[in-house]
Amino acid sequence: MLLLNYRPDVRGGHNHVLAILFDMNQLWEEYFFRRLRRALPESWNIQSQARKVFWALSGTNQEKIIKPDIVLTNAEGKNIVIDTKWKTPDGFVPSDEDLKQIFVYNDHWDTKFGILLYPLNEPGKKFKCRKGIFKNAKEITACAVVKIDILEGGKLDPNFLEPFIEYLSKPELMEKNEVELDKPNEISISLVSLPVNNVSVW
Repeated sequence: MLLLNYRPDVRGGHNHVLAILFDMNQLWEEYFFRRLRRALPESWNIQSQARKVFWALSGTNQEKIIKPDIVLTNAEGKNIVIDTKWKTPDGFVPSDEDLKQIFVYNDHWDTKFGILLYPLNEPGKKFKCRKGIFKNAKEITACAVVKIDILEGGKLDPNFLEPFIEYLSKPELMEKNEVELDKPNEISISLVSLPVNNVSVW
């Protein structure tokens, strides 16, 4: 644009200009990763786009790679896989494709807990989470559907990760079926009386 002497402008006119398009999925993933990397305690490790082979064609070098957006490892060496999504699911029910991704990631990163992370746009709410259960032959593993609001007063909230860090840092919260946060340090926990959902994260 600069080389063509164009400039971005919100006003209408008669001249043709170039449009700027951003991949919001990639932008959301990168922004969340960079902010989380700065906010995590030093005892935690964080990786972006960690890669593993999950299928290889016999007798060839052809293979398929999986790479979750973010892999966290806490001080005890336990992994949490996070996949960021720039979209709004139907309530707390993700698409089949999103759930299958976490299911595979949980298996390959030897974790019982994965997170699908979406933006939240609900007045008065900063953090909402509902946990669902995968049921397979080996063991029961969980996928938490987390929605988080990154804005405050129409601007980026520099403290938007506080409830998420609090959630990650307290296993007793991660083992609940439902967690909501309206304001910092005011966590509302709802227990759903479904015994199968009481899965120990660690």
